[in-house]
Amino acid sequence: MGAVRQLGQLHAARIRGPARLDLPHSARPVRVWQNQAMAMIIDPEAAAYGIFQIAFATLDTRLSRSLLALGRRKDAEITFGTLNRMAFGRRLKKLREAIEAVKPNLQDDPVVEDLEIACDLAENVQKWRNDRVHAEVQFLENQPLLVDGTESLYG
Repeated sequence: MGAVRQLGQLHAARIRGPARLDLPHSARPVRVWQNQAMAMIIDPEAAAYGIFQIAFATLDTRLSRSLLALGRRKDAEITFGTLNRMAFGRRLKKLREAIEAVKPNLQDDPVVEDLEIACDLAENVQKWRNDRVHAEVQFLENQPLLVDGTESLYG
């Protein structure tokens, strides 16, 4: 109890009147705790990339759920967790294999073609994302620059 009292006294000594925050207008206070605030200034590119990451995570989850539904027909023991631990590309390959397995029976069904197009699109999105997530970051004139191997991804 003595340590807790000391921390309380230390904290009380730090607070001397109301806190004033001189933040830029574009800053958004994200957390106010005990008269202290943290502000995040989010530029539009970072915000857009964050939204993309959410969309990709949704695609990733739906891929696992689709494989789970297909896989349970053959293996009742398969779980979402088991599938989700596989790399995205490996799960996408399994989906393509499942499409190929039913394709002879559904040659005239446009859904098969739509699924193949969706797989191609997902593969392209995955490559675009991986090029950025796994890129080297360099700074040029105090601006971050993503470099994939030998060339800039934005140059």
